[in-house]
Amino acid sequence: MEQDHALAQSYLKHFGDASKGGMLNTYRKSDGTVFACWPKDVCREWDADINSMLSESGLLGDFRTLFEPSWNLSVGTILGGDVVAQDKLAVSGYIANLMACTRTWKRIGAKMSNEQEPQTGPSFNKAIYTRQLIDCAITTYGADWRIIENPTDQPFVCSDNPVAYWERGPMVQPTIRYVPITPRLCLEISYDGRKLPRTHLTPDDVRAILEKPPAGNVERVRYNKAGARFINRVIVQCAEEFVFSSVAHSGIEESVKKYARWRIDVDRVELSGKEREDATDRGSILAVREATGTS
Repeated sequence: MEQDHALAQSYLKHFGDASKGGMLNTYRKSDGTVFACWPKDVCREWDADINSMLSESGLLGDFRTLFEPSWNLSVGTILGGDVVAQDKLAVSGYIANLMACTRTWKRIGAKMSNEQEPQTGPSFNKAIYTRQLIDCAITTYGADWRIIENPTDQPFVCSDNPVAYWERGPMVQPTIRYVPITPRLCLEISYDGRKLPRTHLTPDDVRAILEKPPAGNVERVRYNKAGARFINRVIVQCAEEFVFSSVAHSGIEESVKKYARWRIDVDRVELSGKEREDATDRGSILAVREATGTS
């Protein structure tokens, strides 16, 4: 057995505090504890890359090895001002991993499966997500990106659920995700279901998409302090348990305490059918909200 990281150390290292030798300033939502730790000490699981329910049990590990080695190089290129197709694909692949394999999405997957018949287990849910990683990567690759620069004294934070969801209202298009990649750089990814490629892509579909430049637009913007605070609030609300920062800041600690009970959740809804008036279908929508009760 070995310990695998749902968040690669190569990702978390960008949020290390230089004054502490690269340690992370860490804020725990459940009890308000503030402490410093190394990237290798958090977000790790035993044999997380292995799933016996897949015909290829190491498929998730194989997927990660395709994209994790390119992360630092691609981030450096983006910081330098250029985004070529290769970098967009490398970042998209890693984002797909972050969207499917964190504690948050395991919890959401478990909740969704518990509302279905027959019920399934964590390994089954993770196997489903693993099979969808390529679809998710290609979808992110073709989406519109906004690269947000942050020159303020309020650096971006990240979390153990770093692909934050901005809830703009039920069924609103497009869906917006914020992904901090350094304290000074954050991606805003716009997923518009009316323009994105279909899912369940075949190898030929993937090959055809990658033979062309990515369809989505890429623009760069610069945010002021209010904009940086807004993104940090969204990230803190969507964090499962830990928020990480490159600086120790009382404002971050206050925000983590304020939104300590906030999480991404999922609701099962009935969607009206088109074929007849009484036709309905079951669907899922995400929500970012404060937990109620004792759960």
